[in-house]
Amino acid sequence: MVKQCAVMFVNPVRDRTPHPEAMRAMGFVVHEIIEWPDDDAAVREYHVVIVRVREIEAAPMLAARLRAKPHFGRRLLIALVPSETAPPDRRGSAGRDSRSPSIGWS
Repeated sequence: MVKQCAVMFVNPVRDRTPHPEAMRAMGFVVHEIIEWPDDDAAVREYHVVIVRVREIEAAPMLAARLRAKPHFGRRLLIALVPSETAPPDRRGSAGRDSRSPSIGWS
């Protein structure tokens, strides 16, 4: 039996987005939350963490802070940026971290 991929979708922007429902339609288990859980160990239940980012300039620091949290480990971290963000800005915000090579930005 194959285990479903669990996604923690952190949406502090609180605007509706079609992304969680689209991922569910593809077979992912998606839990949408507004802020990081009080229990840092809760991240252990997820394979992927997607964070909706309000300001692209804050993305590198946010990524560093999340990766430094207890139990985050080598989970895939994806920043969902505003659609009007230019592609070069999307790529430039990713930064590099040798501890976590699997960082995606959409």
